[in-house]
Amino acid sequence: MKNVLLIFLMYPWILFSQGYSFNYKCTEFETQLKGPYKGNKRTNYIYINTKDSTILAYDYKFSTGKNLFIIDTEHNIYWNFDRNNLNKPLSLINFSEIKEHKDEFVVRDVIVEKIDNLSYNVSLYSKKGKKKPRVRLKIDLVASKIPIQKFRFMDLSMNIHLYFYDALMKEIPSQFYQLKSVITEMNGVVMRNEFNCKEEDIFFDVSPFLK
Repeated sequence: MKNVLLIFLMYPWILFSQGYSFNYKCTEFETQLKGPYKGNKRTNYIYINTKDSTILAYDYKFSTGKNLFIIDTEHNIYWNFDRNNLNKPLSLINFSEIKEHKDEFVVRDVIVEKIDNLSYNVSLYSKKGKKKPRVRLKIDLVASKIPIQKFRFMDLSMNIHLYFYDALMKEIPSQFYQLKSVITEMNGVVMRNEFNCKEEDIFFDVSPFLK
């Protein structure tokens, strides 16, 4: 009861919204190509509202189970739900205010190299003029009817993701592309992330947690 009252006091807007709506579902296929867990694979889901960039949801699989994270930047709230049983209603683990996390490193320079019309190499450097980048990405794009969506897929802060997104968008001919696949090299680990985004109406009902 105390947690519910806290939600009412901190977020009175939620009395009227009752939940979160998304209109795109991106399936993420993740494979470790090099590193301590080479060969490991998992499938995650990313939910996007193309009309409201202030909300985003990640349905992640971990070794201990599955979690759904809903991030609402307009109201500064972060929801964490248990998703081990997809046939049951959401089970709330906790909610909190969104807190700024320190970037894993300071990005000093970003270099984008065009491979062909839909492929690019992007390198993020912590020092200008340094030969070896902290992160190297090989990106393949696919044409889209909606502008490129900026979501996290690396184990790095969203702020660092925005450095590479912003640099990439300066090079591509229009905003109407999406990530098709990304190969990331970082700290001796190589990951491949493949994305397939489709229109799908999804609603996550949070009204049970307001009673």
